[in-house]
Amino acid sequence: RIASIVSTDSVRSIVEMLARPYDDAVCRLNCEGLTACYSSVCSLLVRSHAKQLFILICTAVCISPEANDPVHQLHILERNLSCLRGLFRVPVGFDDIIQSLLKSCFPVLRERMTHYSDNEGLLTMYLFMLRECAEYFISRLDNVTCFELYKSSYGLLQLYSPPLRAGDVSTTRSESIFDLLCLLNHLSTKEFAFSEDYTQEISHSFEAEIAAVLLCGLEMIVPVVTVETLESYPTTEEKYFSFVAFLASAFFNQIVRWVYDSAKGKEIWLQVIQHLLWGVTSIR
Repeated sequence: RIASIVSTDSVRSIVEMLARPYDDAVCRLNCEGLTACYSSVCSLLVRSHAKQLFILICTAVCISPEANDPVHQLHILERNLSCLRGLFRVPVGFDDIIQSLLKSCFPVLRERMTHYSDNEGLLTMYLFMLRECAEYFISRLDNVTCFELYKSSYGLLQLYSPPLRAGDVSTTRSESIFDLLCLLNHLSTKEFAFSEDYTQEISHSFEAEIAAVLLCGLEMIVPVVTVETLESYPTTEEKYFSFVAFLASAFFNQIVRWVYDSAKGKEIWLQVIQHLLWGVTSIR
């Protein structure tokens, strides 16, 4: 709306402000405002083919400063995650720039997030960022960038597992289960295409890595999903059974090996069968 009534210089000023998201003296938006503003302004830049300004914003997100002060570092991480969420909502146009950004950002974020495994608020923001990347952008990612998304999701599952298992049954915990199931379902939608440059061994290895991420998600989710949860939250129920159905159809051989080779796999799969038996006998 602003762009239709103000000058190009005014839009450039907004972009320059957004290009300094970690400087509170310049950009005083909170995290929600930063996500919304990045989404709107970056969408405008894509539609206007303003590539240099778009690169300016993406470069600012990529080169997030590292602070010695833990409080300041937490602040930087929160704003970094908020900026990325806004970028995932832009229309098709500069996908190659965003993919280059993600290849740089994901490894750094994975390492930094290991220091905040006890910060539930930041973990939730990280989950939202990965979920929205998978929801809005996964079909537009190349194999390499998508694999970075899977590795980051795997790292998130490792961080999320202890607090999720330790939590009591509450609305907040049920929302976390729902958001994790949304992420896992979106990760399940990616169809990988391998060119002739990829050997069969590489493609099979790639598939095994993806199966490991999704099975890790199943192993974490199943013990904390109860019949009461499924009965009380129909949307969670739908996401849960959708995810189980995909795994059973797409990774049947991996599940068979997992069940036969580990006691944990047998235990998890018995719980899945109990949920399925409840599902087919319940009446809505």
